[in-house]
This record gives sequence, C-alpha cells and structure tokens, in this order.
Amino acid sequence: LTKIVTASVFLDANLDFSAVVAYRDADAERTWEHANKNEIASLRLKDGDELTIGDLFFTTLIASTNNTAETLARLSGLERTEFIRQMNIKARGWGATSTVFVEPTGLSPLNVSTVLDYAIMTKAAFREPKLLAATTLPEYKFTTWRDKKKVTARNTNKLIGGDFYITGGKTGFLDEAGYCLMTKVKIGERELTGVIFGAPEREQSFMEMEDLLKYGQRKLESL
Repeated sequence: LTKIVTASVFLDANLDFSAVVAYRDADAERTWEHANKNEIASLRLKDGDELTIGDLFFTTLIASTNNTAETLARLSGLERTEFIRQMNIKARGWGATSTVFVEPTGLSPLNVSTVLDYAIMTKAAFREPKLLAATTLPEYKFTTWRDKKKVTARNTNKLIGGDFYITGGKTGFLDEAGYCLMTKVKIGERELTGVIFGAPEREQSFMEMEDLLKYGQRKLESL
C-alpha cells in the first residue's frame, strides 16, 4: 500500500508519461535488502530495457511490482533519501500522523501506518486522475522499445470487475502485516473507502472487504 504514496510523490515531478527511459538492475537490487528476491513481486526486465514512464507508473500500481517502484523514485529527479522524506511530508500534510515511510516499495516492516491513516491518505491521493486510472484497470499491456518484448501486468485486486463500481484500490502483503487491501467504491453519489490490514490469506482480504463495503452500503442506504 506504500506505493500509493510513492506514486503520488512521483507525480509531483510532472514528468511526461510518454518519455522513454531505461530500467536498471540496481532498482531491483534495492528491494533485495528487505526480502528474498525470489519472493518479491517484480516486473521482469533486463538492465537497459526501455519503456515509457507511463508503463512504469501503471505496472507499479496495477501489479504492485517493487522494482518499478524503485525505478519511479530514481527517475523522480530527487535523491532517494529526499524522495522518502517527501513521502513522509506528504503523509503528514494529509493528516496521517501515525505513518512513517523508510523506503518506497512497502517491503520494509519499518514502514508503518494505521487503517485510519491509510483511509486519510487514500482520500487525498486519489484526487489525482492518473492514480485512479492506474488502480482500476484489470490489466495493462505494453511493449519494450529496444527488444519489442510484450508485457502484460494484471491487477492484483480481484474485486475489479465485480459487483461494486470500484474507483480505486491497492493490495499489499508483508509477513509482519498480513494481507492488506484498500478499495474505494462509488455508491450512488457517495464514495466509500474500505481498508483491511492483517488478513491471514489473500482471498480472505477480498471476502472481508466485500463484507465491509456491503455494510457501508447498507448504512448509506439507511440515511
């Protein structure tokens, strides 16, 4: 879920999404500091592969790829430490006073937040149309520029395409945090945001979210 704030800070750089950039293996290597490299969700790229900034942005949020989150931080024009500092400044500015970020992927257990803080951050971050678009697509396809490799990134949120009109969402997982899920839905003229932390299984996080959203829907309809 950290990647929502990473994406928001990256958007502040106002870069051209059609610009072609090079991927670096060093972006993936940073993620290995926090988890086994064979267990980390990553976009399969080689050093020097060329793709657009938009490709990186969309796959980071749709498929929750960690190496591309590091690429976004690198391409932002900020030093990595400053990028992380801006993540914390942004969170505090939104009113998320119990949240701390130490890196941009969400892999470190030292990134901490609460369900309330995350709902606050989500409300603020999803005012940005690019964030809304990137988290509600069922999949995203692109072709690398140099070797013409076709890539498909699939949304990790299985509620996309279901019963609710979803306007935003993000999955997450750490051993320490369990399976986490944020889903934003529109019901009539109202919007509801649900946040689940600590589900023991991915499928359970989806079931709990559906129950939570249905509860919220009943409350709205009773007003």
